[in-house]
Amino acid sequence: MSSLPVKSGSVSFPAFPFSVFLIMKHFSFVLFPALFVFLFPLLSCKSSIDDGYSVQTVASKGGIIAFYPPNGLGDNSYVDSFCSGVQKAAVKNNLLVYDICPKNWEDAKKLIDEYIPVCYKLAKEHNLPVIFIFGDEGYLSYFSSYLADKPGTASFLLFDSKETNLPAVNTVYMPLYGVSYLAGVAAKNLPSKKENARILAMIANDTSQSVKDALNGFIAGKGAEWNKKVYDYNFAEWSQADSDEFDRLNFAVVSLKNAKDTSGYYSADVSYALALFAQKINPFDIFFPVCGGSVHGLLRYNREKGSDSFYTIGMDSDLSVYTSQVPFSVVKHVDSVIQKCIEQWLSEKLPHHQEFTLADGYTELVVSESYKNTLSAIVQEARQTAIDSECEYYEKNK
Repeated sequence: MSSLPVKSGSVSFPAFPFSVFLIMKHFSFVLFPALFVFLFPLLSCKSSIDDGYSVQTVASKGGIIAFYPPNGLGDNSYVDSFCSGVQKAAVKNNLLVYDICPKNWEDAKKLIDEYIPVCYKLAKEHNLPVIFIFGDEGYLSYFSSYLADKPGTASFLLFDSKETNLPAVNTVYMPLYGVSYLAGVAAKNLPSKKENARILAMIANDTSQSVKDALNGFIAGKGAEWNKKVYDYNFAEWSQADSDEFDRLNFAVVSLKNAKDTSGYYSADVSYALALFAQKINPFDIFFPVCGGSVHGLLRYNREKGSDSFYTIGMDSDLSVYTSQVPFSVVKHVDSVIQKCIEQWLSEKLPHHQEFTLADGYTELVVSESYKNTLSAIVQEARQTAIDSECEYYEKNK
């Protein structure tokens, strides 16, 4: 085969360039089959010529096809960490990788139908191992119809799912109960906040198991009393009785799920509007956001109001770089989990289902620099209690 020669070096395609991903994001239906057909044979051949140039393509061990949660990249949160893990694993293990980030769930269905058959065909033709990694449990209903025809060299890995009865799918879950328990303990000890500080838990939706676990863990660690009511994001439609009750509660929960964003993870504009509303009459002191990229609406409010605004607990990654009002962050090391799973897959030791907990070190509460003197020792002292509480919680909720 022919390819462009590189003097005294090699041409290697261990990971797909991010710039090409940006193009593929908008033109994937046209580009993907052509690019895959061109690059796939290139990954398994070597050649040389006699004019002082050497052409060598490094054979790939396999391929990763990563489907990200719709419209999620750039959230500096779960999805970005997910992407980082995929890229690191690809480079480290010499794997071809394709990043697929749909605009919405309708787009996701189209991309599933476009990519999976092509990848199946090429995996069979070249006997190349491929792993499809899905960053959201919502993908399950879209790809399940393809499982019956899955070639022997193909694997499916579904993230944040507790499903254990999917025979052709490996699943991974990162429990948030334990680390959120620690966040609740830390919230009780924040400086300059009264004992009965008002807390607003801003959740993406009230159906996600991960969200429920985080909320329950935080409540247990804080010792908060919750009336079990979840307020709708559309405060303009609340009754007067609901508004009055909301203003009295020391702990309230509001869902960001809306018509444009049914997951609630990508609605920073909604979280910002809610923050403005919530602070009008009886301001909240602490916001606990279990809502992915939607947290950026709260961070915007923090930057605008400065030290007079509420505390925002960081979620998924360390968000203290955005504002000094983030005292600590609930961090999920999704990138490390991705890399571990890829290594397990390559060694043919990927478990059918596995969970990565606080005890394993894959989740942690990261205390921001300015608050370490006040909170670090308290968090460390409570860690084992949080681990024990997490074990007990999941044992009861099997």
